[in-house]
Parts: sequence; structure tokens; C-alpha cells
Amino acid sequence: MRQYRIKYVCTLYDILVLCFILWWISSSFIFNSRVISNEQLIYSYTLSVVYVATRIFRSSISVQRRLYICIAFLGSIEAIIGWGQYWNIIESNHPLFSITGTFTNPGPYGAFLGIALLIQIHFAWHKYIAKQYMSLFMLLIVGLLTGSMFIASFSRAAWVALLIAVSFFFFLFQKKRYRYAGLLLLILFLFSSPFLYQLKKQSADGRLFIWRVCTELIQSKPYTGGGASSFAARYMYAQADFLEKHPNHEYAAKATNNIYAFNEYLRIACEYGVPGILLYVTIWLHGIYCKATYCDRLRKLLLIYLAVFSLFSYTFQVLPLAVLCIVLGAFQNNNSKFTFYAFPMRYLVIMLLLMTIIAWSGTRSSQYEKKEILFTAKQLYT
Repeated sequence: MRQYRIKYVCTLYDILVLCFILWWISSSFIFNSRVISNEQLIYSYTLSVVYVATRIFRSSISVQRRLYICIAFLGSIEAIIGWGQYWNIIESNHPLFSITGTFTNPGPYGAFLGIALLIQIHFAWHKYIAKQYMSLFMLLIVGLLTGSMFIASFSRAAWVALLIAVSFFFFLFQKKRYRYAGLLLLILFLFSSPFLYQLKKQSADGRLFIWRVCTELIQSKPYTGGGASSFAARYMYAQADFLEKHPNHEYAAKATNNIYAFNEYLRIACEYGVPGILLYVTIWLHGIYCKATYCDRLRKLLLIYLAVFSLFSYTFQVLPLAVLCIVLGAFQNNNSKFTFYAFPMRYLVIMLLLMTIIAWSGTRSSQYEKKEILFTAKQLYT
């Protein structure tokens, strides 16, 4: 019988990702004996499969181009849905916010619109350079539709991320006049920061308080962290301890039930300690630095956008944004000396299935030991 073989070229990026996964396992199951829900296990497994599949088929330029076009198109559809919610034609997915698109919160919704808008800007620029004015006109109309709803989403994190990404868009050009434009945008960002803070001051103060409590979590386990999904389980206890020690803190009134760090870097530091955050930041920097096989400038801009957005939100806890981060990072040239070949496809499938069964059995066996803790946490966060 014919064996279908795949060619997987290992790069330094793959090694960094593998090291992070191994530390994820060590921090979660060896140092902390964490309990991972079936949903979280499936979520992590899905991201792993997406990464492996993207690394195998990343050389298909047509697939990459179609992906960017598809995201730009979906962004315009999301904008139309958002306007339908604005005019009360379509029902929102959140009881407190009128505009969420197909998402459950305006924050991730604004982030996705910003991604689509950045792609539309990139394509429009190339149509302008190529003097294809009809295509440029159509892209401008789509961009106005997406951009107007992007502003209406009121996602300040997405606004900041797009402004910085567009600044780097001009910095990546060789001509100085474009770099001056990027510098002007960065100056605009610096001057607009106080306005953005005052725009939703209570929300900003709430996040500052959460970040302050995060420092307590990091200090409690600086080297091993608390393990996977430990932030939601530990935060409320850490917040209670912090308020007991600092009852008159200026942000004490902002305390509330919370399971999000609103900063991916702080969450990683809380859950995986110093080694985890170092690996995490290195993966981001290497993903931005290394070259892709197609549209490298656009890929870098999107990664910069998502990296900045992650400073103020929970990017990897929203599946579409997490998948996009994984895919963009995996789009790169195979320029490493670390290579290996001749993996029969069925062996790869068997290996992934075995990893899933082992992880699932390990988490299920410890669930009964942690039943009382899980019940308490459920009562606390409902």
C-alpha cells in the first residue's frame, strides 16, 4: 500500500514553540498538578493541529493570499452585521453592549475589524502603486465601511494597535518621507494617550488594578507559575488578599469578579513564570523578525497589531484571534539547518491521538481529587 509522506522542515521557530509547549506541560502537570477542563484540552489541541497543518502547507502562496482576502471580506461582513446591530435590526450577543458583531464582546470584535482594515489598507496601497484605480476605489469603499464600524466598536486597544501597526507600515519602506509619516503617527499616539485614558477612565482604572494584582500573583510563583488556566482560579483569592493588605488603595473600588488579565503577557507570567514569559516574548519577536514566503510586510504588520492588542486584552482566549496568531507565526521560510523528512502521515496522526489520550486521562484522573476546589471556584465566579 502506498504511504503518503509529508515533509516537515523544522526551524528555530518550531523549536521555540516546542520548548514553550514542554514548559506548559511541566508547569501545569509536574510543578502544579493543574486540572485542565476538557474544553481547554480541546482548545489547545485545536491550536496545535492548526500550527502543524500550517507549517506543512505554508509554502502555498495562493492559500496565503486567499486567507488575507478572506479575512478582509469577512471584516466587511462583520461591519455590516455591526451596523445592523447599531440600528437594532440584528440582535447583539451581549446584554450590555449593542455592537458585538458575531463575537460576544466589542473588544475582540474591534480587534478583528482592525485586522481586516489593516489588510484592506495594505491592498489599497499596492493598488495605488500599481495605478489600478478601479480596484483602489472599491477597496476604499470597503475600507470606509469597515473603518467606520471599527471606530464605532469603541475598542481602544484595537485603535492603539492599528495606529502603531500603520506607523510601522511606513517605517518598513526605504524612502525617508514614508518613515517621517510613521514617526508622525507615533507622535500622534503619544499625544492622544491621555485622551484615550479619559475616554473610558473607569475601565482603564479597572485594568490598572487588575495588573497591580497580577504582580502579586507573579511574585507568589515567579519561576514555575501557577500552571495552565490558573489565572482564573487564583485571581479572586489574590484580589481578596490584596484588598485585605491595602484596604485604602486608590483602585480598591474597581475590584470586581474577574477571570481575565486583560494583558496576555501578564497572564503568561502568572501562569508559567519567568521561563514562560521569556519564551512567549521570544516567539513573538522571532515571528515578527523572520521572513515569510509571501506578503511578508503584511504578515509582520498583522503580528505587530496582535502583539500590541495583547497588551490590553486576552487575544489567545478568543479562538479566531488565537488561530490567526498561530497561522501568521507559522508562515515563514524554511531557512533553518534543522530538517527531517519521511514522516508517514498515519504516524503523525497516531502520535497526535496518543498525546490527546494521555493528556485527557491525566486531567480526568485528578479532577476527582480537586472536586471541592472546583466547586468553590464555580460558586465564586458565577
